[in-house]
Amino acid sequence: MKKFSDYVFGDYSGMREYRRDPDFFVKSFVQPDGFSLDNLSNKSNFIIVGRKGTGKSSCCLKIAHERKFEGVTSTFYSFSEDFGRPDIRDAVVTQALNLEDLSSGKLFDSVKDFYDFKELWIRRVLHSISSDLHQRGINSNFVRFCQSVELSERSIAQGIGRGLTLPPPPDFGIPWLRDVLSNYKDKKIMPLKDFNNSCLRLFAESHQNYRHVFFFDELNISQVDTKSDQYDVLLALVRDIVRASAILNDFFVEKKIDVSVICCLRPEVRNRLIERDPELSKTIDSNSVDLSWPYRNDFENPLIGLLKGKIKAAGATEEEVESIVPTRVKDMDGPGDIAFPMFFLNLTWYRPRDVIRVLKAYQATNGSSTSLFADGYDMDKFLREYSRVSKTDCFAELEVKYTPALLNLAISKIRWARYDKGAGALIDDLSVLQNRLDIDEFIKDLFEAGVIANHQKDGKQYQIYSAARGDSYLNPNIRILVHRGLWRALQLA
Repeated sequence: MKKFSDYVFGDYSGMREYRRDPDFFVKSFVQPDGFSLDNLSNKSNFIIVGRKGTGKSSCCLKIAHERKFEGVTSTFYSFSEDFGRPDIRDAVVTQALNLEDLSSGKLFDSVKDFYDFKELWIRRVLHSISSDLHQRGINSNFVRFCQSVELSERSIAQGIGRGLTLPPPPDFGIPWLRDVLSNYKDKKIMPLKDFNNSCLRLFAESHQNYRHVFFFDELNISQVDTKSDQYDVLLALVRDIVRASAILNDFFVEKKIDVSVICCLRPEVRNRLIERDPELSKTIDSNSVDLSWPYRNDFENPLIGLLKGKIKAAGATEEEVESIVPTRVKDMDGPGDIAFPMFFLNLTWYRPRDVIRVLKAYQATNGSSTSLFADGYDMDKFLREYSRVSKTDCFAELEVKYTPALLNLAISKIRWARYDKGAGALIDDLSVLQNRLDIDEFIKDLFEAGVIANHQKDGKQYQIYSAARGDSYLNPNIRILVHRGLWRALQLA
């Protein structure tokens, strides 16, 4: 029987796992119950909304992998990785906005009143498509026109001047295009919107049978390493990715072209966007699917299937998998034992990434074991490692709204793993910060990020309210429990 240290269980990042071992990724992929991947297209839903670690990127990768065999090309643009902070200034320079307004520290009530980046993102998608065609040796009017103004692989603003303008491209001998360009011959600048519209018309005329899926992934914003003025710019950039995607998908549907632009959003980012630009809710609510996982605590939960799939893809036989995953394990909170699915899933936030985290944390701390949570395993060592990594994901959601310094200070005021009498005692612990944050709102945010939940036994029944289980509200009148996956990291009693 192999030891846990002998296995390779994939990666926290679906993208990294796929690049390293596509077969492992495909073999162990489990589709969410809530929606079909086939529903993500320009004709129906083009926005995936899901918490950090729920598998948004993995779903996109699975779509790309399957469609590759149908002759469909895919492009991934990771906003978190591909759009660097130095690019913020380049993007802002294209706006009819003075950079001195930003340096003054002015905070805007609505990003829509100051920034409009959607044409930059439309061009980014079109240029990626033209680059793919060019690499195939296709040199159509669309390809030549779109690439007539240089744009590096990951930039969005290269070649664009203030007011979203660019030098008019050369005349390619197309009558209607010559008429468009003649309007700007003397001005020597052309609006980017007209350039993009010309690209779209040329594309529809030249590539009716072209097939492509463009993914805008990791549309995340954070207060970490972000100045207050930059935060508004990042928010506007993400908002305009959604707006640009809607425009492009509408165009491709109208022209009956199989090109889709898919966006991945976290709920806390979606909420911040709608707070600043309520009109955007029409687009997001009409064209999004929520990615979540069932919370039933039994072996039929697909997350248990994912756990077994990862172990099997790592090299275990079917029989070994059944031995590695026990039926019952020792309960953390009492002398008896407990059904494995309940024990395991209560450690998680019902997300695929939690499954990988459990496997990796257990491997790192109990590598000589041959089964999960076997008798005599070092529970404390495992929980410390698991808690350390879990804290990062929970805090990432909160850092969309709170600076790391304020967040760490507020979290340090939480003294207990359990608040048996409800929210009152937790509010008392946080009261010293009442001049720096809205305590009621902060508690709500802790609930939505999965840091706290309600968990109280009433006779033989449990009263449970948890964001991870799909609940919308915390009940302030019953026991509040800090998620046990965070106890060690937060040093709670």
